[in-house]
Amino acid sequence: MVSLVPESTTSDTTIAHPRSPTETTESTQMLSPMDRKATRVMRYREKKKTRKFEKRIRYASRKEYAEKRPRIKSWFERGMK
Repeated sequence: MVSLVPESTTSDTTIAHPRSPTETTESTQMLSPMDRKATRVMRYREKKKTRKFEKRIRYASRKEYAEKRPRIKSWFERGMK
């Protein structure tokens, strides 16, 4: 079985990053203050839709340490009695 490689490569096309500094500065200068505020509000609402409120563990090492510590009535026991 012979596989063919397409002649066009990605070097032929340039892909601009959606939030490159040159684009954002040029576009914000042309927008009116009301348009900028509307854009910010729209972005806020989009981000609000993707929020996650479930519990997440940020530091695995802290979780391991907490699981090893002795507890009394669900409180961590202090070693200074």
